[in-house]
Order: sequence, then structure tokens, then C-alpha cells
Amino acid sequence: LIFPNPFHTSATVLLPRSFVQSKLKVFNVLGEEIHHQTILNNQSSKINHPFEPGIYFYQLISEDDKGKLISASGKMVVE
Repeated sequence: LIFPNPFHTSATVLLPRSFVQSKLKVFNVLGEEIHHQTILNNQSSKINHPFEPGIYFYQLISEDDKGKLISASGKMVVE
């Protein structure tokens, strides 16, 4: 879903073709939202945010072409 992981300056979010609209939120280890972006009708999008090195958590909420909501979450590491 997000690669490379770990990364230094930017990463790519790769989505299935059936996803119409997605919202990506990134949280620090304290649970504070530090970044968000909307991805429209794309299979991939870059995350370009000046993250400090550390561990972050992401939440991806997407709507597929049938209107079904899909949620995914995970951990990403910035070196």
C-alpha cells in the first residue's frame, strides 16, 4: 500500500483501480494527526511532507466504484 517503507523524503501510496476517492491521514506516536491528503481517481499518489525521522501510523479510507467504504491502517517509518 505505502512504499518504500521505511523512506527518507517521500513515499508512494498505491491503490487498487476500483478506488474512486481516498483519504489518507498520518498520525504521530502520540495519536496527533500531522498530515492528510485526498487522492482522487488515481492508482498512486506521492506523500511529500517534511516528516521528522520516526515512526508514524496511517489510516486510509477509500470508496470503491460501487460506493463501498474500505478502511486500512498501518505503520510507516521515516529514516
